[in-house]
Amino acid sequence: MLVACAGPGARPAPTRQRLEGGLCEDVHTLVRPPGGRFDRAQVRRLAPCDAGGGDAPVLLYLPGMHMNGSLPRDPTAPDLRRALAARGVRVWSVDYRTHAVPAEATDHDLRELQAWTADVFADDVERLAAIARGVDAGPFYVAGFSFGAGLAYRLAARGLAMDGLVILDGAPPGERGAPAGDGPAIDVGGARLPYADRQRLLAAVLADPAGASPIAGFATAGDALTAIVHSARAFGGDGGLSAVKAGRTDVRTLAGLLATCW
Repeated sequence: MLVACAGPGARPAPTRQRLEGGLCEDVHTLVRPPGGRFDRAQVRRLAPCDAGGGDAPVLLYLPGMHMNGSLPRDPTAPDLRRALAARGVRVWSVDYRTHAVPAEATDHDLRELQAWTADVFADDVERLAAIARGVDAGPFYVAGFSFGAGLAYRLAARGLAMDGLVILDGAPPGERGAPAGDGPAIDVGGARLPYADRQRLLAAVLADPAGASPIAGFATAGDALTAIVHSARAFGGDGGLSAVKAGRTDVRTLAGLLATCW
């Protein structure tokens, strides 16, 4: 409740969760301007529980659109962040403001998000990066996936001190799929696929890609997700988001990645 009562720029004490393999996740929350109910950003530090700052490498991970920094629900699922943390890297993953928006938010609630441009997200990430640097002083790298890749490029263009960029399926601002500077950066309302339908589809694919589709017009859940990600306009409308239609990506693996959302 401290977060709800705090003003813009407030930073409650981090919370800690012990995970498998001797790793701990420390979650830092930051209240951002203008201090509304959804103006909350978080960054999660994943590292060995007994790890101090030291000189270990530091990686700030910026996830894709509609995603957050949460680890996969299945602790046995392959995850680069877990693998790096187990080897001593201090991995910081960002939860965008979208993570504070509940699934039951109304259209009226979502009007508050119209001011969330790519620059707003970049401002948030820059402040979260400062938190990471205040804890871990080792060589600093920024990794971005998809939407996060565009934000990573923005941080580099702003002159954020870093030792390198790791770009995963992304593009610099102004190119195809990159976050634009004007207008809302993320369609949180789901003009293309409402949030509740999206969740049902991902759950169906994870359960059985060959099972019935909860989205009308598709024979199977796997077919529905394949068609939707292949035709995503923000990624060019021709397979820019995933190679699943070409058979080079497993649709269930894709659903597991997309399920780490909000």
